[in-house]
Amino acid sequence: MTVTMTVTMTVTITVTMTVTMTVTITVTMTVTMTVTMSVTMTVTMTVTMTVTITVTMTVTMTVTITVTMTVTMTVTMTVTITVTMTVTMTVTITVTMTVTM
Repeated sequence: MTVTMTVTMTVTITVTMTVTMTVTITVTMTVTMTVTMSVTMTVTMTVTMTVTITVTMTVTMTVTITVTMTVTMTVTMTVTITVTMTVTMTVTITVTMTVTM
């Protein structure tokens, strides 16, 4: 008696991977601005009195104003990248046995 048996087995393996990556970029900028203004005034006064005395006065004034402004800006950017990969492997095994008695 001869018995021949064939067994076929199929194995399917599916692997799903999800990779999520978050990148945060922070940029801080500081801008400093200085404004200087100078004002110069000259005043000339002439005073004449009747006893024939003439007085001439010159006054010079300088006014300096300095303004300093600092502006700080922060910009934050967030980038999220999601990658999904699916790998499918199929393995087929065939076994043939022959038994003779």
